[in-house]
Amino acid sequence: MASTIKVKRSAVQGKAPTTSNLDAGELALNTRDGRLYSKGTQVFEVGANNHSLYVGTGGATFANGAFSLPTSDGTADQVIKTNGSGVLSWTNQSGGDLTGSVPFYAYDNTLDTINLTSQISSTALANTNSYIATKADIADSSFTGNTAFDTNTLFVDGTNNRVGIGVTSPASPLEIQYDTDISMNSSGTGHLQIDGNAYNFGIALDSDGAYIYTNSSTRHLVFGTNETEQMRITGAGIVTTPNQIAFLAKIGTDQTLTVGSAVVIDYDTEVYDTGSDFATSTNTFTAPVTGKYLLTFGLRINSVDSSGSYYRPQIYTSNRNYYDIFDPAGYDSTTSYQSFTMSVIADMDASDIAKVYVRQQGGSASVVSNVADHSWFSGYLLG
Repeated sequence: MASTIKVKRSAVQGKAPTTSNLDAGELALNTRDGRLYSKGTQVFEVGANNHSLYVGTGGATFANGAFSLPTSDGTADQVIKTNGSGVLSWTNQSGGDLTGSVPFYAYDNTLDTINLTSQISSTALANTNSYIATKADIADSSFTGNTAFDTNTLFVDGTNNRVGIGVTSPASPLEIQYDTDISMNSSGTGHLQIDGNAYNFGIALDSDGAYIYTNSSTRHLVFGTNETEQMRITGAGIVTTPNQIAFLAKIGTDQTLTVGSAVVIDYDTEVYDTGSDFATSTNTFTAPVTGKYLLTFGLRINSVDSSGSYYRPQIYTSNRNYYDIFDPAGYDSTTSYQSFTMSVIADMDASDIAKVYVRQQGGSASVVSNVADHSWFSGYLLG
């Protein structure tokens, strides 16, 4: 299809056509100004003024501030920058001022904004460990859901209302798991206090030592293992250990001694035996743990023969023996009875045994009596 392009021309400086001067498809050329005009709904101008377009070899140049596009393609991830004089060129990304704002939801769930004024370097932008942190007053703030700080440094289990320090699955309202000591401060002083029921319990340190205490004269300190009380300090300072090893046994029936032999006294009736370490079948106490034990016995011996050489009561233990001795020759005749008592703090190892012997040497055989509980054997673990 043949078309005819009509060109109108003017050599008058500044002369430009209006929409009424051009029909569709007509061109107008101002040879003085170097401008070319065309008409659509408005007049379109291409030429050498402030709104001109120039396309030459190797690139393109735009006016309206006069800037020139680069003459070659850049490399991946480069951006175009200006030198401020109309020349554009390719360059690598670099840091710059980050301004403006980002959306932020306040504690009451209302939308707010945070103004940003910072610098982010290209190195930081390229590093996946980089992050943006905000610092603000969080008083009266409310957070929901599970929250972790540095994985398990601090973990809040919002589902079960628990807090874990060093653990991401706390099993109680507060759980702390660390392989190292938890210190109060570098000087070794401090105070830990737990309040409840209008009283408080504290652990404190000062230059004199460590303290564990309550602030009440009617409340007690109770220590235990396996959820069982093992020691109690009352508000008045009285210490009780209900499960401390202790026993008391007595003679149930009279026992005749054998002259010339050491006879084991038959303590066949238990009064108490905390720990169940005394056996009436063998008249033997067996130490459950290594420690110092207070061992004590009492004997009533009837018909003490003055013609005998001696009576020698004895506490036998696995480590050593403890003796007493009595010479009846000081009596003019056989006495109705004689009492013997003996106590010792014995060092015993776990599984060591203890029992009471009496040896009568000479005279007629005497009798160990059970009258009025005069013959007994007791023990207590001191520590």
